[in-house]
Amino acid sequence: MVGRSAAALFDRRENIRHRTPERAEGFRCPVPILTLLLNTAPENGIAFFERDVNRPMARPLFVQSPYLRVLFGTACLLALREAVARWLWDADTDIPVERGSFGVLWAATTVGTALAVGVPFTGVGSLGAPVLAFWLGIATMLAGFGLRLVAMLALGEQFSHRVAVKDDHTVVEWGPYRWVRHPSYTGAVVTYLGIGLVTGNAVSLLAALGGALVGFGHRITVEERALRAQLDGYDEYVDRTPYRLLPGVW
Repeated sequence: MVGRSAAALFDRRENIRHRTPERAEGFRCPVPILTLLLNTAPENGIAFFERDVNRPMARPLFVQSPYLRVLFGTACLLALREAVARWLWDADTDIPVERGSFGVLWAATTVGTALAVGVPFTGVGSLGAPVLAFWLGIATMLAGFGLRLVAMLALGEQFSHRVAVKDDHTVVEWGPYRWVRHPSYTGAVVTYLGIGLVTGNAVSLLAALGGALVGFGHRITVEERALRAQLDGYDEYVDRTPYRLLPGVW
């Protein structure tokens, strides 16, 4: 009897030692989630965690042809507008009154754009309907392009990429400057909103828009302080036009 019991115990131990998790029929564990993992994982118990890591990530729509070419062409159009503005309106006539805000603006928009472009490759935050989101984003970018261009033309020779005043500088109150004090920045923020939409990703949308709002919000605050101190009649313009960036909001 003793020998038979010892043999049965030995056989039981051998069966348990050689039995793999997925073959342990109905393997039980005190912690339910561990039971699920052990009963569904292969023999090494690791591949369960590697499935999503090893699965090839889908390329976002905006980096696929022909969408990439459309996005590149739109970006070139935006860059051309800025280059022509620098060529038409000589920066040598500027009298800079502030220099530090450009660094904050550049850093905020660069970080926001980099995140907006990178996040879609992770597969997190997809909005769905990527084709619709892409074309809506392109349309928004072009709307921002047009608004900024109109604001530039309204300023004419007084336009500058720096916080500066020029000889015979006056306050401009026509065109989009009737509704907001910084319509060229409004156009730029709308463009960054379009960049976020192009990606078809909610996280990217927040990153692009958030970076633009932080950067241009700081730039506007610094610029207004300088213009109040340097430009005659600006205080009165502020009283007549209370909104900086978006009518009824700020």
